[in-house]
Amino acid sequence: MTEPYDERAARKAYIRRRQKTVFTVIAVILTITLVVSCLISFRVIDVEPQAKSVVQPNYGQAVPCAAKNQDGTAMKWADNNTVPVRVRNGTEFAGLAKAVGEALQCPTILENGFGGHRIEGIGDKHIPWIHNVKNTDMAIAIDDEDSQRLLRLFNTKEGQKYLKEELKLSDELIEKLTWLGISGIANVLCCIKMAKYYELTENDVVGTVLTDSAAMYQSRIEELNEMHGAYNVEEAKLDHNLHMLGLKTDNLMELTYTDRKRIHNLKYYTWVEQQARDVKDLNALWYDTKGTWDAVHAQAAELDELINEFNEATGLLKAL
Repeated sequence: MTEPYDERAARKAYIRRRQKTVFTVIAVILTITLVVSCLISFRVIDVEPQAKSVVQPNYGQAVPCAAKNQDGTAMKWADNNTVPVRVRNGTEFAGLAKAVGEALQCPTILENGFGGHRIEGIGDKHIPWIHNVKNTDMAIAIDDEDSQRLLRLFNTKEGQKYLKEELKLSDELIEKLTWLGISGIANVLCCIKMAKYYELTENDVVGTVLTDSAAMYQSRIEELNEMHGAYNVEEAKLDHNLHMLGLKTDNLMELTYTDRKRIHNLKYYTWVEQQARDVKDLNALWYDTKGTWDAVHAQAAELDELINEFNEATGLLKAL
């Protein structure tokens, strides 16, 4: 005969099973804690923070600098002095930090943008096929008004008078400033913005290319005089302070890996879709550095020889 169901006894049995389970879990946890404590006490387990290897910033890395001999002649590359430079703002990577400039009015690199501008002689609204975006560390946009104003400062009698009398620049330096065309001036302004961003000092070196001469823009200078009126010393002072000394670190970007790849990918729309380049070649520019960019650089000696042959055949250097 089946015994009657005792609900109270069943509840007590259930509670005892739950208590047994809880006490067992607690006992296991306490045992594990005790064992770990013993291991730590006897230094079987080392819980002290491990000293991490710190990558020292590579400020002060020595690189060749184009110096001059005491007689003023250019030194041979093998005999060049070295100067300390900061490399990539103190990262563990070797090599110089590289920046590329564009017109603020056409910020293709910074913003995938487009627009008209007055910095002549530069490509815009696309990323050039021969731009190695992967090793570009910074993109800088320059307002075309800055380069226009400084073109006037460097190439008018009133501007040169200010440079000589107020800034005490030498006649030689004032003459060299006329070598800067509109895009050359923009390149110099990029250097200033880059130097301010990285807080460079007199111990650092920034280099650029003066891509054109003001001799190409005499008509533009006349247009600016007609547009703004006759130039004077007060305007020269204003242009110097506002469009050179007043430059800030706005409208620039220190590029991450993702930023660089975004910019590189813009090449697809110009060179693959419009110019029928092979997408494999586009990918090679990003992934096959040795077979693309390094291969071009390896041709330097051969290209120099071809240049020498051209100069010899045309007699251009002999006429200088």
